[in-house]
Amino acid sequence: MDTTQKTLTEATSATVGSVSYSKAPKPTPRRKRKSTVTRRKEEIEELEREVKVLQAQIAAYQKNAQTAARRSELEQDLLETSFIRQSVLQQQASLVNVQSALSRLTMTQPVAPHASSIRLGTDLEARWKTLTEMKSIILQAAQYYL
Repeated sequence: MDTTQKTLTEATSATVGSVSYSKAPKPTPRRKRKSTVTRRKEEIEELEREVKVLQAQIAAYQKNAQTAARRSELEQDLLETSFIRQSVLQQQASLVNVQSALSRLTMTQPVAPHASSIRLGTDLEARWKTLTEMKSIILQAAQYYL
């Protein structure tokens, strides 16, 4: 064997061994490619998580909307109640005024003007004279009564 062959054999045996003495960088290992099925499953899981989060947000918004609707209904009920209460108070005040007027009338006038009794004699001219004199008085009393 030649010396050139010996050096060539030594050089090849040095690289064939467990350790290489060359200065070349190691190639980076390639990542293992995920199968399409695995990628789709992961995508589906991620989308399902997102759907759950969005459904929780929808539920929270619906709950807020329901409480706001209930609150506005309560406010409307309070307004209606106060309006009805005010109307009842006004009617009671009107009734008290009418009762007061009626009680004053019954106190000052013991008998209604249309229910008064008239005593007339047997003489026709005296009867006619008594009735004509009473006419204006009874009409005034009736008008005051009304």
